[in-house]
Amino acid sequence: MKTYKLNNSLIKGFAVVEYLAHQKDPVPAPAIAAALDMQYPTLMHHLATLDHLGVARRIGEHWELGTKLSLYWAKKKAGLLSHRDEIDRLLHALG
Repeated sequence: MKTYKLNNSLIKGFAVVEYLAHQKDPVPAPAIAAALDMQYPTLMHHLATLDHLGVARRIGEHWELGTKLSLYWAKKKAGLLSHRDEIDRLLHALG
């Protein structure tokens, strides 16, 4: 199997998402950059992209996790629940 290189930019962007996911309140960008040991301009490129995608949301000079990921989770959960319902029906039929 072929081995592919990891995308460092994507890794950094996901680090921003994870950081925001663990924050109770919106956080200023300089605090995010410091916490992630990331250059401020690099962080802002990631935040602008994540904002465009609906994954992060700007509130004044602060940032928080956007709602887009919750929509993906809701779809995943609905799919899992439908599988569970089918399994429950099969188990019930087996008696």
